[in-house]
Amino acid sequence: MRVRKKDEGVLEGDLTPMIDMTFQLIAFFMVLVNFSDAEQDQRIKLPSSELAKPPDAPFEEPRYLQLTKDDTVLFAGDEVGVDALEPVLQREKAV
Repeated sequence: MRVRKKDEGVLEGDLTPMIDMTFQLIAFFMVLVNFSDAEQDQRIKLPSSELAKPPDAPFEEPRYLQLTKDDTVLFAGDEVGVDALEPVLQREKAV
């Protein structure tokens, strides 16, 4: 014959570690949200540089450099060889 143990009651788990972890996660995400606002402000501020400023006088007329399907290079509407392109651009830069 089997001997039955008396029912000692329902075992309850300790919820303290789970509650502690919940509050730690809440605190972590609150800190994370504050840092993301600071990073967002930094991304908006652009560094200042002399090179980033627009020129004092606007260009007289724009110069266009075009490369066609048949590998022809056109600068300001004139056909320019690939070898002669660098001197032409240097001359325009000096002007």
